Amino acid sequence: MENVIAPTPRAEGLRVAILELVNASAFTTPAEKATAAQRIAACQSEATLTKWYRNTLVELAEREEAAPAQAPAISYATASQKETIIRLLNHPAVTRQMKTKCLLNINRLTVETANKVIADLQAHIDTTTPPRRRWEKRYGQIKANAFSCYGSAAQPAMPGNDVAFVLGNN
Repeated sequence: MENVIAPTPRAEGLRVAILELVNASAFTTPAEKATAAQRIAACQSEATLTKWYRNTLVELAEREEAAPAQAPAISYATASQKETIIRLLNHPAVTRQMKTKCLLNINRLTVETANKVIADLQAHIDTTTPPRRRWEKRYGQIKANAFSCYGSAAQPAMPGNDVAFVLGNN
């Protein structure tokens, strides 16, 4: 029969704590994680595990302090880009759905995504002629022609009718 020391609950707790520290840290390499897992599983001494836990805490804290502070390098869209986007969104070719989506996210846009949105809106406006505009041009011209033919008080409303429209003050 082999002499195996029964693991104590405290030793098991230290093993779990060390493994959590090593695996959760962004300052350990995958090789260090693998080596630590093997060695921790083989270690039977509670005193050694306690020292290991303390040393792991110190080592990870030193690595964290030595690491350069990484501030997020996000540069949001400038005011002129937002103005350009809003000006393009006011074009009749842009649908209400596009306007809503764009305006809800305008303060979250980065410089690059703002440039992409501006290019996309320009392309959409250049390739799309809204049906409402075509209708207004077509029927607006008919209305203008109809109005101009009834400009004088003596002209009949429709050819062949005897009814006259009086426009203006008489």
